[in-house]
Amino acid sequence: MSTGSNHFNHRQEILTKTSSGNLEVFLLGIFKWIVIVAMLILIAAALWLGGAGIFQMAHMPATPPTPKLAPKPSVLASGFYEVVKPVPVSEQPQPLQPPTPATLVADASDAAFKAQSESLWLHVSKYQTDCGVASPLTKGDFLESLRLTPLKRILEARSADFAIDQVAFMKSTLSSADILKLCKSGRGGLFMAALEFHRSGWDKQVQEAHAFETRERAKVVAFEERERAELMASKANAYKNFLSAAIAFGLFMSVAMVLIFARVESNLRGIQSIVRIPTESIE
Repeated sequence: MSTGSNHFNHRQEILTKTSSGNLEVFLLGIFKWIVIVAMLILIAAALWLGGAGIFQMAHMPATPPTPKLAPKPSVLASGFYEVVKPVPVSEQPQPLQPPTPATLVADASDAAFKAQSESLWLHVSKYQTDCGVASPLTKGDFLESLRLTPLKRILEARSADFAIDQVAFMKSTLSSADILKLCKSGRGGLFMAALEFHRSGWDKQVQEAHAFETRERAKVVAFEERERAELMASKANAYKNFLSAAIAFGLFMSVAMVLIFARVESNLRGIQSIVRIPTESIE
């Protein structure tokens, strides 16, 4: 009776060990699939980070926009009349006066000054005729009066475009119906006032054009600096992605080794279960 009881207890022990071994094999199988999923995630992360790093390394800075140029200065005659038009007596300021002889600089004229004087005389002569000046200036008097002005220095300090625009401005101004009306009413000094108006207007536009082009160049410099900073940041991110990809690949290989050992363990336990049952059954 005791022998039968021992035999029964022995078989129960065998069944318990077998069930325990099967459970371990089952759990190892679940662990194997978890490891496989982890490997797939890691290899996908490594590929994605590596591709992102390559893409960021290939980043090229954009071409900066061409800086805009300011339009050439051009003084309009319409603005001059707004300065010299009559105002009510109660609000009338001091009339514009031509430069006094004390401020005028006598200087020998060169070819450019002579050519400019000749061009201006054509319009002044017509202006005197249209205005009906009682005692008009002769050409000689007009040229001599220009020698006493700083016109030569003004022309030398500015470009040829200034001289061209000055002639066009004086032509438009001296032929204006409003200016002729002022001249016929006895208003004097309009020619010298118009010259000064054109000079100050031209200089103002030149300064504004210079400021505009300076801002445009600053925009291009800022764009290039921004692109350079983005390029450096892109390369830094690329290095980070490459490092992350290497880490992900290293983890992938580590998990792969774990999977291999788990597989070996699972196979060994399966073999032990197969071998143990017949052996213990014989006993």
